Amino acid sequence: MNSNKLHQVFSYLDYWLKAEGKHSLQPPFIYDLYNQVFLNKENNKDFDQLKGLRNTCKNSSEKIEVADFGSGSHVAKSNIRDISQIATSGTTKPKYS
Repeated sequence: MNSNKLHQVFSYLDYWLKAEGKHSLQPPFIYDLYNQVFLNKENNKDFDQLKGLRNTCKNSSEKIEVADFGSGSHVAKSNIRDISQIATSGTTKPKYS
C-alpha cells in the first residue's frame, strides 16, 4: 500500500472518529484504540529516540555503498551515498513514520 492510500485511510478514520464522537464507538477495542492512540498527546520517549536517530543520520558525514536492486535512485546517481542524503530524501516524513 503506497503512502497516499495509507494517508487516505488514516484521514478517513480520523474523520469518522471525530464525526462519530468517542462515546458512540461501540466495540471496546475501537474505543480503547481511539482513547489510547488517537487522543494520546503524551510525549512518548520512544518517539524522542526516533527523532534523535533521524537527526543523527541527517547530520552524518559518513558514506556507504548501496546495492540498488530496483530501478535506481532519481536523486543519487552513484552507488556511494551520504547517510545524510538517504536520511533526508529516502525516508518518509516524521508524521507518517
